[in-house]
Amino acid sequence: MKRVVAATGAALVLFGGAAACGTSTSEDTSGDTVSTETQKKTPSEPQQDTPSESQPESSSQPATLKAGETVHLKTAEISDEDFSTFEGSADVTLVSVKEYGSADLPADSYADLSQGDELVVVTLKVENTGEDQIDMMPYNSNITWTGEDGQVAGVDPGYLDEAYLPEDLTSTDSLQPGEHVQGGTVVVIHATQPGKLHFADDGDNRLFDVATQGVG
Repeated sequence: MKRVVAATGAALVLFGGAAACGTSTSEDTSGDTVSTETQKKTPSEPQQDTPSESQPESSSQPATLKAGETVHLKTAEISDEDFSTFEGSADVTLVSVKEYGSADLPADSYADLSQGDELVVVTLKVENTGEDQIDMMPYNSNITWTGEDGQVAGVDPGYLDEAYLPEDLTSTDSLQPGEHVQGGTVVVIHATQPGKLHFADDGDNRLFDVATQGVG
């Protein structure tokens, strides 16, 4: 087993993906592109007006993924055998985000969801693009949440019946080079306002964020 303890985001690209089906709040930005190209200027020619291009977020800030977007991560992996450190690499795509309140919670799911809580299903595709094994811990645990007004609320593991969530990312411990997995991470947020889920490694370094819209 190897654990991820540090990571940095490099760039965003768009994968053509659509949000999974179900009664939920989800985002789908199919067709959007995050561009890193810049306009070259030739001194001998007059400058022409061109549409402004989307600029990627600063590498010092974690990306807030939208459905269909992928973040390229470089991760520092630590071996449980000799505690040596080596670099890992992963592509993480946000497939969909689904949110449920206590009134519309599917059967056979989290049984203790109260009126002031919401259940969120974040479906991710994680691919090991490096040459060494990577840990799946950052993508299925160590998740926190902050509301748009600055409220910090607890996040607990949730459960959704396999009829609604065929693959749960908590069932995968690690990925070998070239392997990938797609599945859901289910959490209960003890709040219902819009905010962001923060995915972090074992050293509490944020890898990326996922926005939540909140439920009434």
